[in-house]
Amino acid sequence: RKFFSDVEPIIGGSWGVYDTTANEWGKKTNSLVATHGTHLWLRVNRDQSNCTLTGIGGLPVYEGFSLYGRPLIESLEAEIAARSQDGGVSDRVEGTIFFGTSSDREYVVAGRFSLMRVAQPVKGDPSN
Repeated sequence: RKFFSDVEPIIGGSWGVYDTTANEWGKKTNSLVATHGTHLWLRVNRDQSNCTLTGIGGLPVYEGFSLYGRPLIESLEAEIAARSQDGGVSDRVEGTIFFGTSSDREYVVAGRFSLMRVAQPVKGDPSN
């Protein structure tokens, strides 16, 4: 799936979910079509973002980068729902930012991120 930020400066790229419990670690999966998973990944592409002398999207970054994180479960009830067949809902994802590719294990961790949902999801829409 593709994404673009709603406000300036624009960042764009692709995203998907990944289920570490359903696959062996390190195996590539078709996460672009998955609607449920244990982790979220985002790839910010330089070509799809505002690039200036200050960096990509106003950040001091000059190349594409990736974010890989997991939903923050804030209560026991939310964790039980997340482990159920239907899955759960989280309004926050936290994880690491890195440069390079994780598939060949040649990457550098650059920091941490936190994403928060700002709008109410549309019921039945798997992209929320």
